Amino acid sequence: MSVYSAPWYTPAVQRLLDLALEEDVGRGDVTSAAVIDETQEAEAEIVVREKAVVCGLGVVEAVFTRFDWRTRVRMKVADGDPVTPDTVVAAVRGPAAALLAGERTALNFLQHLSGIATLTQAFVAAAEGVKVRVTDTRKTLPGLRALEKYAVRVGGGANHRSESPSRSTRWPSSTRPSRQAPRGSCSTTSRPATWRPPSSASASARRAP
Repeated sequence: MSVYSAPWYTPAVQRLLDLALEEDVGRGDVTSAAVIDETQEAEAEIVVREKAVVCGLGVVEAVFTRFDWRTRVRMKVADGDPVTPDTVVAAVRGPAAALLAGERTALNFLQHLSGIATLTQAFVAAAEGVKVRVTDTRKTLPGLRALEKYAVRVGGGANHRSESPSRSTRWPSSTRPSRQAPRGSCSTTSRPATWRPPSSASASARRAP
């Protein structure tokens, strides 16, 4: 299925990708513009650095192609696949300047979504054999709801709801939820992937097969 027809590829996500690229790239990379020829092609690999459940490869493709349509992403695994350290999950080929400009934004999404999928899968595995269902809530980062809920599904969890209820909820005084912050917290952001620099005729980085 094309990334552009994926359920998570909503107009809100498209705006989010554009904002993320604008935030990180801005008016362009002055250094790349000064030292890299516009016609130079390069290829790089995305390599996992820890055990994880991969999620967000389609977002990686969307980031690169929205930045430069000439960029091509070749997936080595699929979302939902468990991977081990040093696994190559994708190879990216295109204009060298585009690869360098888009890689940070692409990896940010991949790491965040893979972290959610990995943690969700751990909870699902812990609940195996018990009649419970691991679900999410609306407590998502602004603008990331569609992607974060997709990551929960990839990790084996279930989506609870995406919007506020149309009617207000009245809580009995004895069951009203406390507004006190919980003592513990759990991060859903992991660092499962790193960037293997683009290779060229003069570079020593490994070329993808």
